[in-house]
Amino acid sequence: MIFVTLKDAVTELKPRINGGMCHWETAVDRVNQSTRRIMNRPRKPVHVDRVIRFFTDKDTITLPREVEKILHYTMDTRPAPAFSQAYEFVSGGWGELGCSSCIPGKFLMDRGNHYSTMFDLPSMSSSEDEPEFSAFSLVAFSTVEADKDRTLLIYGRNDKNEVLGSPSPAMTLPINHWQGGVEGEIFTDMPVTVNFSDSKVRDVERVQKPETDGFVSLYTYDADTHQMYFLSKYHPRETNPRYRRYRITSPDYINGSSIYALCELGYTPLTHEDDVLIVQNMDALKMMVMAIEFENEREFQAAKAYEADAYRMIEDQRSSERQHDYNLIQVSRAYGLGNVRAV
Repeated sequence: MIFVTLKDAVTELKPRINGGMCHWETAVDRVNQSTRRIMNRPRKPVHVDRVIRFFTDKDTITLPREVEKILHYTMDTRPAPAFSQAYEFVSGGWGELGCSSCIPGKFLMDRGNHYSTMFDLPSMSSSEDEPEFSAFSLVAFSTVEADKDRTLLIYGRNDKNEVLGSPSPAMTLPINHWQGGVEGEIFTDMPVTVNFSDSKVRDVERVQKPETDGFVSLYTYDADTHQMYFLSKYHPRETNPRYRRYRITSPDYINGSSIYALCELGYTPLTHEDDVLIVQNMDALKMMVMAIEFENEREFQAAKAYEADAYRMIEDQRSSERQHDYNLIQVSRAYGLGNVRAV
C-alpha cells in the first residue's frame, strides 16, 4: 500500500477534465471539489480516522485545523460519552456548564466549530456581584520576515462593545516578525518597533488572514503588566480559520485532563504536489470527477449515475478494509477497559 499524493491524482485524472485540456490549477480545483463532495457524506471513507492525545489543565480543548470532530475518546484512561451542544439545555439536565462543580463526572461537550481562535480572550473575571469584562490590545507575529508587509482582519467588538474598525467592518492588524525568526523573541539591545492593535478588543468573532510564508501567532497584550496571552497559531495556508472546541465538564485545573481520542479528519484544500489525498480511493475520485464534468454540461442523469458509482466504491472500500464498524456495542464507561496501555 502507498499514499496517493495530489501529483498522482492530477496525473491520472487530468485526461478526464475538460477533455484533457486543462492547466494544473484547474485539475487541482477539480480534485479538491471531488474530495469535498465525498467528505460531505455522512459515511466518510476509510483512512480519515486519526488517534490524537490531548492534555490540558484548562476546561477546553481545540481540535487542529485538519480535524473535524471526535468520534470516541477516553478521559484519564477511561471511556466516556461525548455530548452535543444541546447538553446544557436538556430538560432535567445539569444546565449551564459554567457551574463546573455542579456536574458529576468528567466528559466532553461539543461547543461547535465556529471559532476563529484556539482560545478565548481572557476577557471576563468573576466577582461576588457581577462579571467584570476587560479588553486587551492584540498583536500578531510571524516566523518569516517577508510577512511583515501583510495584515490580519479582525472582526469582533472593542472595549465599548462597538464593532472593531468601525465604520469599517473589521480592524486591520499588522503582522510583526519574531526577532531573528525565533518564536517568542521580540526585543534585543536595539529598539524594535512592534505594531499593536489600534483598539482594545473585548472579543474576536472572526479572523481573516492572507496566505503567508510562515506561521502566524495571535496574542493579547496588556500594556500595564506587559503580559501576553496566546490566542491562536495559524498555518501559512489558512485564510479564514475555523476550529471546533470541546468543553470539559468538571475540569481538573491542578492535575490536568488527559484525552485520548479517535478523531475524524475534515476537508482541507490541497495545493502542493506532495500533499497526501484525504480520499485514498482513485477510482471513486475518478467517478466523482466525471460526475462533475457531466454536471457542468447539464447532463444530470449521467452525473447522478457517476456520483452514485463514486459512493458505491467508497462503501466497497469500507467493507474491504474495515473489519468492523464502530458503535456495535456501547459499554458503560464504568466497565470499559479504557486506554489499551492500562490493560
